[in-house]
Amino acid sequence: MTDCRPSVRWCLSVFAAAVLIAASPPSGQAQRRDAALREQRDRLVDGFHGNVQLLIDELAGKGVTDGLPELKVWLEPVDHEYLIGQPLARQMQPTISDDLPAVQRDWRVRLRKHREDLATELYALSRRAANQRFPTLSWHLIHEVVWFDPDHTNARHLLGFQQFDDEWVTPFEAQMRRSSPPREWHERFGWLPSTHVERYESGQRLFGSRWVPADIEEERRRDFRFAWEVETDHFLVKTNVSQERGVELAVLLEGFHDWFKRTYPEFFTTPQQLNEALQRGAGRRGPVRRKPFVVHFYRTKEDYVARLIKKNPQIEITNGIYMPDERISHFFFDPDSDTESSLYHEATHQILYELQAVPHEIALDANFWVVEGLACYMESFRQNDGKITIGTPSNIRFYWAQHRLVDENFYAPLGQLAPLGRVRFQNSTSLRQLYSQSSGLAHFFLHYNGGVYRDAFIDYISAIYGPPPRRGTIPGLDQFTGVTYSALDLQYRSYITELDTEEKATPVERLSE
Repeated sequence: MTDCRPSVRWCLSVFAAAVLIAASPPSGQAQRRDAALREQRDRLVDGFHGNVQLLIDELAGKGVTDGLPELKVWLEPVDHEYLIGQPLARQMQPTISDDLPAVQRDWRVRLRKHREDLATELYALSRRAANQRFPTLSWHLIHEVVWFDPDHTNARHLLGFQQFDDEWVTPFEAQMRRSSPPREWHERFGWLPSTHVERYESGQRLFGSRWVPADIEEERRRDFRFAWEVETDHFLVKTNVSQERGVELAVLLEGFHDWFKRTYPEFFTTPQQLNEALQRGAGRRGPVRRKPFVVHFYRTKEDYVARLIKKNPQIEITNGIYMPDERISHFFFDPDSDTESSLYHEATHQILYELQAVPHEIALDANFWVVEGLACYMESFRQNDGKITIGTPSNIRFYWAQHRLVDENFYAPLGQLAPLGRVRFQNSTSLRQLYSQSSGLAHFFLHYNGGVYRDAFIDYISAIYGPPPRRGTIPGLDQFTGVTYSALDLQYRSYITELDTEEKATPVERLSE
C-alpha cells in the first residue's frame, strides 16, 4: 500500500498560469493603496534577504561552505505562479537537532527565525490587504506565508489544512483517521478501515454485513442500487463499474477541484469571508466541509440513458451531464471516448453551481455562452506525472473554434451572443458552432495579451453564478472589460486565427451539457 491520498497537490505548467480573482480593477486612490501595500511587502522581503545575506557573509568569513547553497535559495525572488501550484508539505518541520555542530545549528536556527518573523509580518499585511478589499494581493501573501513558514497555523487553515499528529491534512482526512477503527487511504479501494485492508488485498469484500469473494460482490453491484461508493474530500462517486475505477475518478476529480480552488480562490471565499477569516484566524480545525459533490458513473451507456431519458429526451447524444435539480453529475464507461474531458466539463458546472447554498437558475435569460464556454475550456485540463496543463491550443475544442471561424466563416458577434439565455442557446440551429465559438472565447478572455481580460472574465463568471441581482441585469463583458463588443470581436478574430492548433486531435465533435 502506498501513501497516495486523494487530496493531490500538483505543479502548474506554463500554460496553466495562476489566475487569481480581483474584486474590481484598482483605480485612482485604490490603485495608490494597492501600490503602497505591495511596496511594503517588497520592503519586508528585502529586509529578510538582507538577513540571509548576513548569514552567508558570516559563514563565508569563517570558511564554512556547507549550508551556503541552502541559504542562497532564500535570496531568489518569489514566483507566485510556482507557489500557487506548488504542493504543500504534509510533514511539519522537524526540530533542529541539538546534535549538529554549533555553527551548523546556529545558522539553521537563525534562518528559521528570520523565515517565521517574515511570515508573521506578511500574514499581518495580508489582513490589511483583505481589509482594504485587495483579495488578489491578500491571497498572494497567504501563499507566501506558507512558503516562508510551512507551519503557520492560520495560513494553513485558510488553505484548508489542519494539524494531525505531525502532519498537515484536510479536515476530511483527519475525520477518516480519527474514526473507530481508523481508516487509511488505499490506492485501489479508497478509504478503508485499517482492519479491512488485509482481507481486501486477499480478494474478500464486505457486502452489507457479510464478507464475500470479490467476483460475487462485483456481480451484485452491477445493479446500480447497490453501487460502490467512494468518498473523498469533496466528492462522492457512486459506480457499478468497479471500486477501483470509482477511486480513479475520485482522485482525478480531487486533483481538478484542488487546482480549481487554488487558481480561482474567490469562487470559494468572498472578499468579506476572507477578511473575516483573517481577522479572527481560521479556526482550530479549518473550514467547514461542504456536502460532497455527487457523481454517478454507469457501466454502460444503456444504464446512463435509462436513468436520464425521462429528464432529457436528447440524452443519447451526450457523453455526460450535470443535473442541477438533483445536484448529481452523470457519466458512463466508454473505452473509446474521452471520459476525462467530460468529467472536467461537468465538474465545472457542478462546482460553480453548488457553491451557492440556495439553488437558482443560471443564465436563464442571457449570458449562457460563458456557462458552456468555460466548461468546454476546462475539458483541456490534464494531470500527468504530477504536472497540470490547461488551455493547450491543440485541444480539440480550440481546434474547432478556429475551424468554425477560419474555414466555415461562422461567428456570432458578442453583441448577439451575450443576450442568449439557456433555452435560446440550446435550441439554436447552430448549437455545435456556438459551443465551438464559446470554447474559443473562453480561451481568448483567459489568455489574450498575457491575460489582460482574465480578472474581468472571472468577475463576469462570478456575477453569473452568484445570487441574482436585486435590480437590473448582470453587466456585459463590454462593461466588465471597458472595451466595446465590436473591439472585442476584432481582437478575438485575430487571436483565434493565430492560435497554434497544429497538433490536432481527431476532429470528432460531441456535446457535454
